Amino acid sequence: LPSWFSEYRELILADSQSGQPARTQRAKDIEAIHVFLSHKHDDVAIADAIKQCFEKFGIAAFVAHRDIVPSAIWRQTILEHLQGKCNVFAPILTGEFHASLWTDQETGIAVQNGLPILPVKVHRDPYGFIDDRQAVPLKVGEYLKMCVGLLVGLGTQHPLFGRAVRLSFAKGLQASQT
Repeated sequence: LPSWFSEYRELILADSQSGQPARTQRAKDIEAIHVFLSHKHDDVAIADAIKQCFEKFGIAAFVAHRDIVPSAIWRQTILEHLQGKCNVFAPILTGEFHASLWTDQETGIAVQNGLPILPVKVHRDPYGFIDDRQAVPLKVGEYLKMCVGLLVGLGTQHPLFGRAVRLSFAKGLQASQT
């Protein structure tokens, strides 16, 4: 395991609500994580790399430029994911994130729908309705560290995701040994 992983060890193994070792599942725990990756079209390669990292942990991620099938209606498909299929929103905050016609709208919809917001800072800090959120920094080549940081943040800040986060880490560790 990478040396930086040890700083997250206790958080991963602890129950996200009480801080105690994980033992039982709460009745309303979320079983699976499905992340909406909001990005500017020019940054689709970053979104793809993050998606691939999440998939190593058994986490589904939606990247509009890759996952919308031919002939589908873009607006409708994006809304379906923001209003039900995805349960986490991760804006990829590059220098031109705000220049897209879609990203600020997606962010507003995610905030309005109460989705957990996990900003990924590439070049800029969160702004607007998400300026109160702490972003996870992303440096080129450190996608795994960033994904772990997002998962730990999700599990600690949103207790109903605790079990799903622990299962994701178990899947990731299992996959890394094969």
